[in-house]
Amino acid sequence: MTEREMEDLIAEYPDDFFPDRGFKLSDRQQHFAGVGRFDLLFKDRFETNILMELKAVPAKYEVATQLAKYRDEMVSRGEKHILMWLVAPQIPASVREFLDRIGIQYTEIHEAEFRCVADRHGKALGALSAPQHRDLLREGMTNAPRKSAPQRTNEALREEKRTVPNGTCFTQLSESELSVGHREWLGNDKKDPYKYSGKVRLSESPLDVRLRWTNAPSGCEKMTPAFG
Repeated sequence: MTEREMEDLIAEYPDDFFPDRGFKLSDRQQHFAGVGRFDLLFKDRFETNILMELKAVPAKYEVATQLAKYRDEMVSRGEKHILMWLVAPQIPASVREFLDRIGIQYTEIHEAEFRCVADRHGKALGALSAPQHRDLLREGMTNAPRKSAPQRTNEALREEKRTVPNGTCFTQLSESELSVGHREWLGNDKKDPYKYSGKVRLSESPLDVRLRWTNAPSGCEKMTPAFG
């Protein structure tokens, strides 16, 4: 999946990705001389300028510097009420802490969610498969060489996806597809049958989860499918 595909979907369907924010697109791909070209510019219901930078790979510290330059340029042009916003499939904890410290908003949006939105609106995306995308994310974090995952068709990807009542998309994963920062949740038939829970920060969504369960507190653990 390309940054352009991400940009097109967010520009056209901002409410699907940022519900209840009231984002209205006001500009995109505008060039700031000597600074660069930003991706998207929205206004919310409070007339706040939301300048959004998109990355199709795990975010690095450099993107924060770029966003800061955009903000300085907008201020020099007399703009007020400015909020910088980073969107990437994965934002490492150290980068999130840095963004929090300098006042830049951020959201992790994985390829699966983009594909759900595209399917919902009948839009076609590139043929990059979910396992290949996860390999790309891991390479960005570890720089370790990885074996290419087998190509799957768009039909196979659509078959794997499910949509729950609140519109959240999830995909069943193999163990090899779990991201580095996945969660481990354990259910118990006697205490809370089939109930899995855990606190998840909004900035961590979407999140990969491995589920396990036991028949009793002292029973043997059994594995259930992992989801992302």
